[in-house]
Amino acid sequence: MTLRTNYDDGGTAPLPGNLVASDLIAISKLLNNLSNSVSLHSNVVTSGTTQTVVLQLDLPANSLQVGSTFNVIAAAIDSVSANLTWQIHLGPLGTTADPVVCSVVQGTNGGATPSYNQGLVTIRSIGASGTAIGEILSNIIANAYISNQTATTTVATTADNKLTLSVAAASGTATVYVALIEQVI
Repeated sequence: MTLRTNYDDGGTAPLPGNLVASDLIAISKLLNNLSNSVSLHSNVVTSGTTQTVVLQLDLPANSLQVGSTFNVIAAAIDSVSANLTWQIHLGPLGTTADPVVCSVVQGTNGGATPSYNQGLVTIRSIGASGTAIGEILSNIIANAYISNQTATTTVATTADNKLTLSVAAASGTATVYVALIEQVI
């Protein structure tokens, strides 16, 4: 990033070394991108057979840009031999009622099995009818399951939104021990 601090516009430019408003906006955007993350750091989240919010990241109105990309990670253990359904939602509510950007059902396993789940969500277009697309990969033991999402989801990027990770177990529970949502671009 280049800051304009020393230029001549015929006498109305700031003195050398002073920042102009556009420089402060650029710095603000850079700092916001560096700190736009949230993690599950003090408690575990246990889900039953309905989608339960694990973690969410607040996204202020107009902060999403074409190419904004988010990394979503969670590690969990299921209580019985059950399929876990992982979903990433993007919308204004911050609940499982928000539109699903991507979803994956991991296959049945031996029970009490750890899984590592990672998703990416990218903003494709912005505005009141902006679009996002995402994928989730779920790994358990020797198997991997991917969401194979090919369609975009509509999102109003001009409004406040929340990027939310949720999980549900077909039976029993899913206990999430570690989770992270971070903006990478």
